[in-house]
Amino acid sequence: IRYTLEEVGIGTEGAKVADTETRAEYDRLVKEKSFVPDPLNTSQEMRNETKLPEMWYLRTLTVPDEATGKKVIEGLRIKPDLGVAATGLGANPQQAQQIMVETPVAREKLAQQLPVLEKELQTVSAGQYTQKPIQVTMRNPQDPPNAPPRTSFLVVQFVRKEPAYDFKYEEVQPVLELRLLSIKHKDWIAHKEQEMAKFTEDLVKKDGIKINLKQYQSLLDTFIKQMATQHLPGAPGGTMSSPTATPPPSTPPPASNPGAAPR
Repeated sequence: IRYTLEEVGIGTEGAKVADTETRAEYDRLVKEKSFVPDPLNTSQEMRNETKLPEMWYLRTLTVPDEATGKKVIEGLRIKPDLGVAATGLGANPQQAQQIMVETPVAREKLAQQLPVLEKELQTVSAGQYTQKPIQVTMRNPQDPPNAPPRTSFLVVQFVRKEPAYDFKYEEVQPVLELRLLSIKHKDWIAHKEQEMAKFTEDLVKKDGIKINLKQYQSLLDTFIKQMATQHLPGAPGGTMSSPTATPPPSTPPPASNPGAAPR
């Protein structure tokens, strides 16, 4: 967070956000769901920084059809090991080991994307398996856009869950401040790169960058100078105008597993 604050400070010319505005944003978000529209891209959702969503940790085995799924579930009653079940379906040791890796899933996202599975898992205790194979129909991101959705069956182990948590204001104040600054200064990244490029170029002109190891001395011309030049105003690719520092306002303004935890 501290490093990002330094970057944002450079990109916004040291702009600040009033504490009253940050608190107002906290009060608004803490009443919302765990995932909210991204103000920088309203077609996508972002995690609500004031909350940790309820997380379910799952192991999932995809089976070719419902009949196979039922046989797998019967076998799990005798030997409750999803990796062994996967091996019985032809999985190699590496694939079986991968199936045993717990996948963190936000319950709220799972309810949106696979409501049938979310409803079924509500009846399953920690460590247990779904009582029936779950049919899901989804589009594979690797398929062509016009390809029909694929139907598959899942046998899922509900490993454990972690409850939802609402952060206190003091815990998320720096994060909220960063987001508000990013909204006010949408070009802060480009401006930060330009400022760093100017700083680097000045050092190069003053012969202020020294590389003592001979095998790396060529990097000054092949990498450092080029990196600085490509972000300077007037460089190919266009430039952003320098944002003007604004005083803090005195009043607030009006991520292949379904539901997987965001990065």
